[in-house]
Amino acid sequence: LEGDGKVKINIGSFTTMTPFGWVNLDMQDLGQWAAQHGYKYHRCDARAGLPYLTQTVDLAFMHHAFEHLTYAEGASLLKDLRRVIKPDGALRIAVPNAGHLMNGYLTNLSKYDDMNEGCAKSVTDAGKLHALLWAGHASVYDSETLLRALREAGFRAEQTTFRQAAEDHPGTKQILAEALEMDYGGSSLVVDAWPK
Repeated sequence: LEGDGKVKINIGSFTTMTPFGWVNLDMQDLGQWAAQHGYKYHRCDARAGLPYLTQTVDLAFMHHAFEHLTYAEGASLLKDLRRVIKPDGALRIAVPNAGHLMNGYLTNLSKYDDMNEGCAKSVTDAGKLHALLWAGHASVYDSETLLRALREAGFRAEQTTFRQAAEDHPGTKQILAEALEMDYGGSSLVVDAWPK
């Protein structure tokens, strides 16, 4: 569980921390919780820049954290990730899938009631959609928007699915093997990216 000597960062981890030598980054003060549970943790507001030198990070992971940044903050973070990730490194991002959830609005969003209190309490699909996409979030993403943001930051990026790699890349395979990923009822948009 100590890791393999690679520099691996889980950005916006909150308490969904990753072992195996990953450094879990979050702006919340979770140091005591992390120490109590045996995780590596560094308090960091990623909006202010990542505390890593250029091309020193092997792997990066963001699971349902990126949507808490505004589009400008997200673009800035992606550029900083492009700076710190090694040329042979990899990045995996999962966010709520706006396209999928908007389609769900046309049919029925009740299947997501158990994953979101606001969704469960809403009696209409419009309220459920708001709880799933906008409540507490600063931005929303469909595949076109997230892929464009990654490409503009200097990444090669491909959409994939829960627990699947977009391509046969050792970094992506290692992220899948070590990081905790949740499906959220198929409502997640998952993208793998690599420096160009």
